Amino acid sequence: MFTTKNLVHRMTNKTVYAKEYQVLPYLCTNIDLVFDLYEEKTLVENWMTFELKSESDFFPELVLNGEDLKLLDWSYLNLDRKPIEREWAPTINETHFSLVPDRRQFILYFKTEIYPQENKTYSGLYKSGKIFSTQNEAEGFRKISYSYDRPDSLSLFSVKISADKKLYPVLLANGHLVDQGEVTKAKHRHYVYWKDPFVKPTYLMAMVAGDLSVKQDEFVTKSGRKILCEIYVVAEHIDQVEHAMDSLKRAMKWDEDRFNLEYDLDRYMIVAVPSFNGGAMENKGLNIFNTKYVLGAKETSTDDQLYRIESVIGHEYFHNWTGNRVTPKDWFQLTLKEGLTVYRDQEFSSDLHSRPIKRIEDIKLMRERQFAEDAGPFAHSIRPSSYQEINNFYTLTVYEKGAEFFRMLETILGKRDFKFALQDFLKKFDGKSAQLEDFFDCCLQHSWTDLSLFWKWSEQVGTKKIKVTKMHNSQFIFEQIKEDRDPVDLLCIPIRMSFFNPTGAKIKFELSQIKIVDGEKSKSKWKFWENDAHEILFLFSDKQAVLEISGLKDDDIMSLNRHFSSPIKIEMEETIEQGRVLSQYDDDSVNQWLSVQKIYEQILKSDDRARNSDLSFVKEWLIHRPGFKSDKIDFSLIAELLSLPAESSLIQHDEIFNFELTSQRRCQVISRIAKENETTIVSLYEYLKAATSREWNQSNMDKRSLKNVLLDYLLALDSKQYSHFCAHQITYGDQMTDIVSALMMANRYQINRVEDFNGHFLSKYRQFPTLKDLWFQAQMLPLNSQYPLLEKLKTLLKSDDFSILNPNHVYSLIGQYQNNLTHFHHESGQGYSFISEIIGEVDKSNPQVAARLAKNFPSLSRLNLNLRQKLRSSLFPLLQKTQLSKDVREIIEKCLSRD
Repeated sequence: MFTTKNLVHRMTNKTVYAKEYQVLPYLCTNIDLVFDLYEEKTLVENWMTFELKSESDFFPELVLNGEDLKLLDWSYLNLDRKPIEREWAPTINETHFSLVPDRRQFILYFKTEIYPQENKTYSGLYKSGKIFSTQNEAEGFRKISYSYDRPDSLSLFSVKISADKKLYPVLLANGHLVDQGEVTKAKHRHYVYWKDPFVKPTYLMAMVAGDLSVKQDEFVTKSGRKILCEIYVVAEHIDQVEHAMDSLKRAMKWDEDRFNLEYDLDRYMIVAVPSFNGGAMENKGLNIFNTKYVLGAKETSTDDQLYRIESVIGHEYFHNWTGNRVTPKDWFQLTLKEGLTVYRDQEFSSDLHSRPIKRIEDIKLMRERQFAEDAGPFAHSIRPSSYQEINNFYTLTVYEKGAEFFRMLETILGKRDFKFALQDFLKKFDGKSAQLEDFFDCCLQHSWTDLSLFWKWSEQVGTKKIKVTKMHNSQFIFEQIKEDRDPVDLLCIPIRMSFFNPTGAKIKFELSQIKIVDGEKSKSKWKFWENDAHEILFLFSDKQAVLEISGLKDDDIMSLNRHFSSPIKIEMEETIEQGRVLSQYDDDSVNQWLSVQKIYEQILKSDDRARNSDLSFVKEWLIHRPGFKSDKIDFSLIAELLSLPAESSLIQHDEIFNFELTSQRRCQVISRIAKENETTIVSLYEYLKAATSREWNQSNMDKRSLKNVLLDYLLALDSKQYSHFCAHQITYGDQMTDIVSALMMANRYQINRVEDFNGHFLSKYRQFPTLKDLWFQAQMLPLNSQYPLLEKLKTLLKSDDFSILNPNHVYSLIGQYQNNLTHFHHESGQGYSFISEIIGEVDKSNPQVAARLAKNFPSLSRLNLNLRQKLRSSLFPLLQKTQLSKDVREIIEKCLSRD
């Protein structure tokens, strides 16, 4: 008997390098599992069939992964499952089982004992409430049984589960249900037997057992196949899954219409569990979700919650092809499944809702958080060359910047040819593992130009910067700026651009007007965007390139990087007046919004500008547009135009972070806009309040979005005078978006009776997990730096409503405190020291959640001397903990290394 319990705390941080990748010597063709679930323990039996890959008579060592396992028995068997005599013993240590076989085909049998009830890491097999559930990505299966726990080992799985019939009437696994019945030798127990006809790696294996209710529906594919769609939740939540089911069916239809990808099994299952480290998991045919991305009803959910449910369900469904049918060769290829699938779910949401607003939403995430990741101690490329802990690899860079990698390819190839490239890739690598180069090679077959420099985006580190200088002779000099830590000199950067005259008219060009100076030596290319002579697609691929556009006048205005065609920062002289023209007339709503963001950023750079800049341009959106009763008005876009950049984005412009000053300037500008447009804002708020119904559709979502931005302006102007608007919306609101938005603002501005509103909301909606999480977030929003927020946090951590073992609670309360920059980065340093203690506590049970909190620490080099010393003093004690997980240790070491 051998146990590897508490292994994770005894391991040292070993760096894994992409260059060390080695092909597995043996195929694991089949994995047959038997789970016997009991209240104190679970017994797992595992038969793995292996086959030597090479034709030689040399038998390499077979090494399998294991973690926290109690090994009860093992056997070396022939294909008839008969024991093979052996004269040698395997090597078994804390992380591996290894032996040297003596034949080309054989079976290894393991019987292990594991303890899901004690597993609070929520990785492997664990118990969430009264539900047994698995989460095997990235390396959770090794906590269930010994295996090749790698994404490039694809096997056919069968799973048999037995459990108490009364406690666990529902038993699920991947694939097809082929048998079920009573366990003859044990009273009150039953079993099920599932087989998956598609090969998959261990990280996609899933099983669930619990007392669950199910909502069933049917989807008919384009080819006429009927798919049984099922969503499993605990009984008290079954009335909250209709929206999730509708979202699933929309996703299935969209993937057929957009990419001609049809679902391949007869059954698609979703299970919602209360404790889950991330959002959801795309296990083949059996998706396991965090409840927050399944439970949602129009009466008890905000617009954003319903929107996120639809998006996440779509994301996990789209993985069926981009991630499941084709898996990554190794974890360094993670963006091949995640970045590509994020791109697909972004397109899904864009096609179903407002494309400009979805694009703005994605750009905000890039500018506010991914650019910050690029600028901090955890900067890496979308395909890093090494890691210490794979769970720390699930980053905004891999997901969001990875999605931009694929979007740029679509921009260059065009939608039609990008679709063909994706279909070629899926056909060529179906049932196999692949790497990013494989997808790129398929794109090359459909490209109109050389993309060799574009490939460098996979290696690029940090946010790429370019400088654009306008000359008086209608020439524009483009320069690529290289950062010290970026290994890449040059990229192929797709840049969409148009030009407007000062009156807002878009300029049309002839082919003869545009050329690249020294074009024979230049690698850069250009063409009209989608054959429209009003817009240019410039593939900037040189250290410096000169683009000459004859016929332009000196006061014509460039609309650059339209639709955020590349995830870059641009240094270009642009007056506030030029930005105002684009903010009013640019026909690309995304660039219209980006122009406004630049204006705000210019204004917020100094106290003098924040106090005295001309803000009259805001009236253009509030007054001088067509009547607001017109259906053509994009209320969501106006809401975005009125929303200043977040503090997390603004501080990125500072060499040394000044959290409080940034917050003060931002509040000054908001108050000035509100004061200068007070009458208009009040009347428009009243109009939208009357014109908006409870229905969840794009029109009402847009109106609610603007209405609540306007309320925020009024409270920023005078929270006492306008608190009655906020109080009325909380008390009498008939739509959850309005109620929650007002509750958030009541806490942000600490309006009169805010604690009464907090208490009433919690008592009314305590039984709705997602609403309770929003309540936690609201408590951490006060703007006033004198508010005792840390003391409130400490009090809430001790309340019966909060569980430190629930990841959603941790992210909603502790994570939101860290997002309140003024309080978390208070000069006292108390926020740093307290959160460091919390991380150490959370790490004892759940290293992944602790690591996510640790990532919210800023770069030491950009803090003032006082905060730098405070943070350093808070982090060093964490590193001294002998039981600190490698998840957290890697992050803290990186944070300190950039001092």
